[in-house]
Amino acid sequence: MHLTRRVRFSAAHHFAVESLPKEERERLFGAGARTLGHGHDYILEATVEGSVDPRTGMVMNIKELKDRMIGVGLHGIAGRMLNDEVAELHDRVPTLENLLGVLWARLAGTRWPHGVRLERLALWENEELGAEYEGKGDRSMRLMRVYDFCAAHRLHSAALSDAENVRVFGKCNHANGHGHNYTVEITVEGVPDSRTGQVVPLGELDALVEREVLQPFDHKNLNVDLPDFASENPTAENIARAIWRRLEHKLPAGRLRRVRLVETPRNAAEYYGD
Repeated sequence: MHLTRRVRFSAAHHFAVESLPKEERERLFGAGARTLGHGHDYILEATVEGSVDPRTGMVMNIKELKDRMIGVGLHGIAGRMLNDEVAELHDRVPTLENLLGVLWARLAGTRWPHGVRLERLALWENEELGAEYEGKGDRSMRLMRVYDFCAAHRLHSAALSDAENVRVFGKCNHANGHGHNYTVEITVEGVPDSRTGQVVPLGELDALVEREVLQPFDHKNLNVDLPDFASENPTAENIARAIWRRLEHKLPAGRLRRVRLVETPRNAAEYYGD
């Protein structure tokens, strides 16, 4: 059984670190390279794995998990300037990935209740950027980056009759189509670079997604304007696969792990490749 607890905390950092030349810092981190720094309201999720205790009905006491996250993991981190006040980050770039590594080392290094182990940590810097770590031997992490675009489509399959299309797709088969505010989460997996502390340079990832996904898809009629759907019905599933194909072999670092497309608050598709 897996049990997850979420806590929130605030901290500040900057990327004006001496280990990277000024020009490289500005290229990698943009405004974040300023000396005075900036802050985030982070969300930390800890997932533990274990058997359910027949006496309590719990994997472990959820309050104990929360106290451990705050008292051990976030001790001296919450409400602090990461560069100056966290010893583990004094000689490292305080990226999301490096901070996640520090939190894992602190929590995984403590004694857990019998039969319970730390399975996964997830850390979100904001609604658009997060990372996950499972303590793998190769130090591989997953970085999640969120984007959005607006587009219209009509769900209609040439393999079905007109009557079947109406039966299968209902209102979504309307001849003039309809639109969505899509959200797409791109997950890249890899080992953080020892110099930059990043799985993938965010500026380069953003530029790639802008070029290959957002510009072609945003404010378009997917059936008409995108060659990806010349012979495919633009369902959420097929849109996720089309985005995967556009990005899979073009990443500046790491490997594409997942494309998650949210069509509405009630409807999402995830694709992990073939």
